[in-house]
Amino acid sequence: MPTPNANWTHTLPTATYYAPAGIESNLPPAELQLCLNVLQHFVSGGRVFGCAVGRRFEVREMVVRGGEGISVGGRKDISVGGRKENSGGGGKGRKEAVVVIELDVDEDMANPYGTLHGACAAYLVDLCASTPLVALGVALGVDGTGMSQAMDIVYHTAAPVGSRLRITATSLTIGGRIMAARCEMVNMKNGMLVVSATLTKVNPSGSSNRWIKRVGGVGSGSGLGERESKEEEQKENRQEKSKL
Repeated sequence: MPTPNANWTHTLPTATYYAPAGIESNLPPAELQLCLNVLQHFVSGGRVFGCAVGRRFEVREMVVRGGEGISVGGRKDISVGGRKENSGGGGKGRKEAVVVIELDVDEDMANPYGTLHGACAAYLVDLCASTPLVALGVALGVDGTGMSQAMDIVYHTAAPVGSRLRITATSLTIGGRIMAARCEMVNMKNGMLVVSATLTKVNPSGSSNRWIKRVGGVGSGSGLGERESKEEEQKENRQEKSKL
């Protein structure tokens, strides 16, 4: 899911392939909707690679957790990548986002042997593992988007056509130039692990605290991230001028 800057996310149309209703989430409705809008952006193009598969995603859960009694609606400051950012609640410990997606293995996802194609599995990892990074970024007020840099995929068992996959993706790190998430695909019919993977993404624009949410009241709070973003931009402008 590559992108040079996350500000574009606020101009995205409202998702139609994925509806907030029925999704277990502790994100405020506006933030949940924003995450779904971002996800749909990468499958909404008419002939974009794999879009027919991505449109069939059934998003079951999208939660941000960590510490004690986390409540994303009540924000407190935590440290992310050495900076204080808006978090999703109180308590100690690392905050993480978890996204659960289900879909059936159809023929357009299969290899000649009638099982999930390895390349299709990699596509699922890219989309699904990127989503908790977006969700955590939205909750914290930082840029959770970026360019996919590397994937480490282990294929455990085959998933025949007709299998139903439950894909659980969890954020690992966020808040700096490099972000990471892990992903597991389980065949719901037999409980077997199909694929396990880690995804690393890079934010080409630099520090991820550049992104401040500005739509529908999302990202309101201390304004710390916005001040830091402006200070960084001014600093970079001075550096560019000094090179001339």
